[in-house]
Parts: sequence; structure tokens; C-alpha cells
Amino acid sequence: MNILLCSGRESVLERWSSILAARKWTIFKVNSFEMLQAAVRQDEPYLLLVHQSFVDPQVIARLNSAVPNSRIFILSDTPNPDDGTLLLKLGVIGYASTYIAPARLIEAVKAVLSGRVWFGQEIISRLIRSIAPPGEPAGGSEPSEILAPLTQREREIALLVAEGLSNLAIGDRLYISERTVKAHLGSIFAKTGAQSRVKLALLISKGMKEGH
Repeated sequence: MNILLCSGRESVLERWSSILAARKWTIFKVNSFEMLQAAVRQDEPYLLLVHQSFVDPQVIARLNSAVPNSRIFILSDTPNPDDGTLLLKLGVIGYASTYIAPARLIEAVKAVLSGRVWFGQEIISRLIRSIAPPGEPAGGSEPSEILAPLTQREREIALLVAEGLSNLAIGDRLYISERTVKAHLGSIFAKTGAQSRVKLALLISKGMKEGH
């Protein structure tokens, strides 16, 4: 997948490209929306690393339309949970600081290229809480079809994820280590087909609504 770096600031473009240059990724740099549209082809997938000052919600919608096979990762000079939650709802797959540490930027790019999302836990938890069935906690009634393949412990963890709890909070609730929670989550994702906490929460939320 080609990587397009999008910013109106040359210093930002140079920073990102120098960090990612060591990897075997094809990287392009653009400093305007017009250049971005000219650089992409409709039938090719792209990862867009976009400086937040480069876009607003309307532009993100235009990007999704202009490059439908692509993934958008926003980097902000002043990241905050409110913006992150909005961007996640708009279909953005990653959100981080413009000046994220080099190793973390590489880790983030690898994560989103593999199909995962890259957001802070607070943002993920906010979104999950917002999609829980109204009027009841996410764990209020169990969507049996989705949870059927899971062990009892995995069911407990899946429902707590759907409530928006972090791995640490789940571990505290169930008196198990954070590492054990992560191990169970790997099994839960494999059995349910969910690739992220958000997708798992959406599956559980949908199952609850269909069960009423």
C-alpha cells in the first residue's frame, strides 16, 4: 500500500518521511488537497497520513469519496479526546500527535496497515459507550449468537469491552492481570471475527438490539 504524507508544512512532511524512509514503503508527499487528488488513483489503496491543520470534517468526507479504497490517519499538533472521538466516528483509522515518537509512528503505521485502528484508550472507550444500546449498560443482556463460541471468561471480558472498559480496568474488575486480558482478547477477536475493540462492541451492540 502506498503512503501519502499530507501537510501544508514542509517541516512536518520532512519529519514524517525521514522516520518512515527506513521501511520498505512507497512514500509520497503532498502539500495541498489538489495535489492529493492528482496523486491518487481510484483503483489503488492508500494510507493517508494527514496533518489535522490540512483538513476539517468536510474535507475528510471529500477524501473518503475521492480515495474510497484508502485509510486516513490524522496527526494533530494538539490531540484531544473530543476531536479523536469525532474523527473515529467519521471513519478515520488513526489519531496521534504530529510529533509522535519515531518508533511509535512506525508502530502506528504498521498497525493500521494490518487493519487495526490506532487511537488512545479514552477515545475508544468514549465511542464504545456511545454505541451501547440506549437505556442499559452494554452488559445488560447478552447477544447469545455472538458470544456462543466464547468461554465464560471470554464472555465476561467481551461484555466489559463493550462497556468501554480498558484492559487494565477489566483486569481489576475480574482480578486478573492486564496481560491475561490481552491474551483472552486475542482469542475473542479470532472467534468473533472482530478485529478491534470497536468492532467487537458494535457486534455486541447489534446483537443486543436484534434480541429485543
